[in-house]
Order: sequence, then structure tokens, then C-alpha cells
Amino acid sequence: MMHIFIPSYDRADMVTTTNQIPISWRKKTFIVVRKKQVKDYKKANPNWTILSCPEKGIARTRQWILEKSSARYALMIDDDMQFGIRKEGKLPNCTKSDMGQLFRLLQRWLQAGIVHVGVSQRFGNNRVEESSVNVTRMNNVYAYNCAVMKDLKRSHNIGFHWLEEQNPEATVMEDFAVTLHLFKLGYANRVTYDFCWSQKQSGMEGGCSSYRTYDAQKASAFEIAKHFPGIAIPVEKEAKVEWKGIGFKRWDLRIMWKKAFEQRVTKSIRRFIK
Repeated sequence: MMHIFIPSYDRADMVTTTNQIPISWRKKTFIVVRKKQVKDYKKANPNWTILSCPEKGIARTRQWILEKSSARYALMIDDDMQFGIRKEGKLPNCTKSDMGQLFRLLQRWLQAGIVHVGVSQRFGNNRVEESSVNVTRMNNVYAYNCAVMKDLKRSHNIGFHWLEEQNPEATVMEDFAVTLHLFKLGYANRVTYDFCWSQKQSGMEGGCSSYRTYDAQKASAFEIAKHFPGIAIPVEKEAKVEWKGIGFKRWDLRIMWKKAFEQRVTKSIRRFIK
């Protein structure tokens, strides 16, 4: 069984992702917030289950979700998502029926043995003709096999917490580090392009904007690059829209995902290094 988790912070009355969740998935969907904000979220979202998380920051919150989930699989979705579906060469918004189809697809892939799966971003979706792609970037919407991820934390310290442990200033892009670590150990992902996600605007009030800064972006980019040389390359970008707390310029990463997977260790070596 797969549960859906929507991490949120300082956006009690702005959780729009729930508008697209089918009724059949409502009891398996949880909005995850800090303890001090539980009351506000319950008031603004009376039809949804609110989970109190003791951790601060999205990285540690995501790790807490993986470790505390009672379900076999955990799908994490940002709180301001809008989903689309491919139809006749276009990407109209998903109906709730379409969303049920998406959730079942991700769950089937996880049941088939893929450890991490995701959904394409709307931007760039039209550049890929295939229904799905293995070994590629995924962010904002992804699901994991919780048991495998717990085991990998014990054996290799792999998880969303890892990046911040390396550098306390590196508080963003933790999901990229997780994907790269999983590729290194030979766990390919799969991302659907028959569906896509989009956001109103990066850097909105609340959420990661509360702590994401130019320096945090830079620290995260260079810390990941240090551990994945020749695969993750820091680049400074200029956005058309100003990001709250950052401005128009920010550090990001250019990542060679397939190259990272090609350099994976074999299963025999993986057993040896546990």
C-alpha cells in the first residue's frame, strides 16, 4: 500500500495539492507540519489528516516521513502542485480520476521492485516522447520503497538527512543527493512523462522560502559537487522571476544522471561495503 504525504510549512490556508486528491485516496493522504502549526492546519484543512512532525526543514521532514510511514511505499508531493496528463499532444489539468490513475501507476512500479519513482515536470515534458524514462532527474513529486530506504540509511547513511549532515548550510537540493546516491548503488529510478506537475511560482511565501537563501543554494550545490565530481557541476543561473530570499540569481546544479548510474557499484561490491 502507498500513502501520500504533503509536507507543508506556514501555508495552512494555501495547501492546494489536496484539491486534486481523489476521495478514495483521502484516508491515505497526510499533510505533514511542525507541531506548533498543527492547530492552524487542522482549522484550515478540516477534511484532511494532519501529522505533527518534530523535525525542522524539508530534508529532515522527508526523512522522518520515510522512517515513520506505516505504509510500504511513501509518495511525497509539495503542497502547491497542479498536475497535468498527456492527451492528444496537450497537457490538460488532471481530473481526480486521472490522479487515481497516476497514483496506481506509481504504486505498480514500486511493487515491481523499483525503489524510487517520480513524475515529470511540466516544463520540458514535450521534449520527451516516451511514456516514461529510467535514470533521470526527479523532484517535487516522488515515491519510495520505505523498507529499502530505511535499510540504506542503516547500511550506507543514505537519506534526505545526509546533505545537511555534511554541511549545516546545505539545506536544499537534498533530493538530488538522494537520487545520486541511489544511482551509485545501482538503484535506477523511473519517471512518468504521461503525467506532469507544475507550480504557480517557485519561492512563494512559506515552505522552503522560509530558509532557502542564495548562500544555502550555493552551499548545497558545491557540497553535492564535492561528493559527485564530474557528475554534479555547480552553475549560477539567473531567473526571470525573483525567488523570495534569493533574488534573481541562484546557484544550481547541472547533473549527468545517466553517467552517475553508469558508474554504479556492482551488487557484489555493494554487499561487501555494507
